[in-house]
Amino acid sequence: MADEIRAWMALSLCASGRPGLWWELAKTCGGALAAVRADDAQLAGHGASAAAIALLREEWTNGSPRVLERSARLGLQVTAPGLPAYPTALAEIPDPPLVLFYRGAEPASCAPALAVVGARRCTTYGERTAERIGAEAAALGLVVVSGLARGVDAAAHRGALARGRTAAVLAGGLDRIYPSEHTSLAERIVAAGGTVVSEQPPGVRPLPWLFPFRNRLITGLCEATVVVEASRRSGSLASARHALDQGKDVFAVPGSLDSTLSEGTNALLAQGASVFTRTADLRGVNGFSKLLETKQAKSLKIIDVMIAGLDEVSLRVLAAVRAGAATSDEIAVATSLDGTRVLALLTALELDGCLRRETHGRFRIVRASG
Repeated sequence: MADEIRAWMALSLCASGRPGLWWELAKTCGGALAAVRADDAQLAGHGASAAAIALLREEWTNGSPRVLERSARLGLQVTAPGLPAYPTALAEIPDPPLVLFYRGAEPASCAPALAVVGARRCTTYGERTAERIGAEAAALGLVVVSGLARGVDAAAHRGALARGRTAAVLAGGLDRIYPSEHTSLAERIVAAGGTVVSEQPPGVRPLPWLFPFRNRLITGLCEATVVVEASRRSGSLASARHALDQGKDVFAVPGSLDSTLSEGTNALLAQGASVFTRTADLRGVNGFSKLLETKQAKSLKIIDVMIAGLDEVSLRVLAAVRAGAATSDEIAVATSLDGTRVLALLTALELDGCLRRETHGRFRIVRASG
C-alpha cells in the first residue's frame, strides 16, 4: 500500500491543477503504480509527452517520498483512490483528487453528507441560518461539509459541532489553516470526530485560484448542497455549478430582495434550485429520506408520550386545535373554557412541545420538525 500511495502522490505532484489528465494515464496503464513502473515507450504509447514522462520520473523518485515524509512528520494521513479511506463519491466526479491529506476521521467515513456554503461577509441572518442548518443536519446524522472560511462556512461548522460531526475542506495545505483564526475551529472539528482534508500537500499556500478549484471537493463529498447567502459573483455559485455538474441536488435559502447577498441565492431559485427553509426540504435527496423518516418517527413517538400524560382539559384544547380552532378566542369558544385559563394551557402545551405558536397569535399541533 505504501508504494501505491507513493505512486498516486507522484501523479498528484505532476498534476498542478489538472488531475484529470493524470487520472486518465493511471486508468489506461492499469493503476498509478503501473503507470510509474511503465517504461518510456509504454507511457508514450498512452499519450504522455517526453516532458511529462521526465516529470513523472522526478516526482516518483524524489518528490513523492519527500512529501510523504513531511506529511508523516506533521501528523497528516494520506489516502488515494481505491484505498478504504478514500471516498468513493469523489472517484465519480469530474477531475477527482489523486490524493487526499487529512487529519481526524477517514474522509470515507464522512457520509451521508450535506454541503453548506455561502458568503464570507454574510449578514447576521445568513450566519444564524447557516448555524441552524448545521445543527439540524448534524442532529439528523448528516456530516456537514464546508470550507472553514469566515461567515457562512464557519457558522455551519459551529452549528454542526453542537449536535454532531462536520468536515472542512481546505484550499491549501493542512499546515496552513486559512484563515488562521480558525485554527482552533479546525482542532475542534477533529476532536469531535470530524475531518479536515485537502488535496494540496503541506506547504502549499491557499492561493486565490485554489478556492474555486477546492469547491468541487466540498460538493463531491455530499449528496446535496445548500447555498445560504451569495452575491451574483460569489464563489458559492461556483459550488452550485460543481454540484449540478456532479448530478447533485442544489438548494438555496431565499433572502430579502433588498440584500445584495441574496441576489445569488434568489437567482439560483429562479434557475430551478430547490427552496430550503428547513431540513424536511431534504426529504427527496437520495440517502437522506431514511434519516428524515427515522427522525419523524422518533419525534412523533415523543409527542405521543407527552400527549398520553396530559390531563383531560389539556386534551380538550388539543382536540380543538386539531379540529381547526387556531386563536385563543376560537379555542375558548370550542372548549367552553375561560379565556385566561385557555392562555395558560396554551403556554404550557407550547412549552411541552405539543403546540407551536405562529404569527398573529395562532397555534397549531406540532408535527415532526425539520
